[in-house]
Formats: sequence, C-alpha cells, structure tokens
Amino acid sequence: MAKTVLTPGKLAKLNADGHFSVNDVDTEQYTQWRDGYFYFDNATAHDILLAIGRNYNVCVVCPHPETLYMRMRFIADRNEPLANVVQRLNELGDLKVVINENRIEVR
Repeated sequence: MAKTVLTPGKLAKLNADGHFSVNDVDTEQYTQWRDGYFYFDNATAHDILLAIGRNYNVCVVCPHPETLYMRMRFIADRNEPLANVVQRLNELGDLKVVINENRIEVR
C-alpha cells in the first residue's frame, strides 16, 4: 500500500474503487467558515439560502424554483444581523430577497 503525506492545500478523497486520490483544494472556503464567515464561490442560490436559513433559524421561501440554480459568489459575516446579510444578497443584483416575519422570501 502506497503512503502519501497530506500537505496544506491538499485534499484526500476515497474513491469508489477503494483507493485514495489527492488533489489541490481551495482552502478559502474552510478557513472562512472557521473564522465566522459565509463563503461561497460558484455555489447555487439554493446552497447559499439554505446555509443562511440554518444560521439564522428562519425559513426560506422561493416561489420560482429555477432561481435556486443560479450560481454566484457570496461572502458575509455569519455574526451580522440577518438584515445585513439579506442586503448583501440583494447587492449582487441576481436575487431580490426580503425578510418577512420569521422567514426570508426570494421574489
């Protein structure tokens, strides 16, 4: 069995054939999360909204499911008020998001 030492910036993945592959990885997403930020790069609106909903314990309502497949880059402080995070989303210009009671709605 071959041995490999992982170094920073590398990711080991167990393949279906039982062997490991080692690839370069963008560590930014992991370090940003650890440091208290939402960090998404080329992520779907669905993944971003889901993470925001979990973090702030709010429901997400989206009457247009095709909107959820849009891909975008989004970074925000997870400790900011929800209103600030929603404002950041709206500044991207791709989504129109509003806070309505205990939920966020995509319009």
